Amino acid sequence: MATSFELALTFQTITCCVKGCGLTFAVPDTWVEKRRVDHSWWHCPNGHHQYFPGKSDAEKLRDELARTQKRLESERRCCVSYRETAHHLERRINGYKGALASQKKRLA
Repeated sequence: MATSFELALTFQTITCCVKGCGLTFAVPDTWVEKRRVDHSWWHCPNGHHQYFPGKSDAEKLRDELARTQKRLESERRCCVSYRETAHHLERRINGYKGALASQKKRLA
């Protein structure tokens, strides 16, 4: 009894980066995505070691998120500092107002 089935896979072509080899071969899309994420070593059909050194999309997004969070925290610290300075200046102004009022009373 024969069983038939249909299998649909998509492939990407990769060219070996070793000088002099340059062999172009095809691998499944899912395999390429896994290698881009885990950065593990693999071999071209001629046996040359290769890997994807660039950051994956997820790694790029994590880095961008970390930079954004760091910038946000810096802005928050800056905002707190400005708020504290404003409160300090308000207290100084109130002190000067009080001193001015007492001087006016003395002069009157």
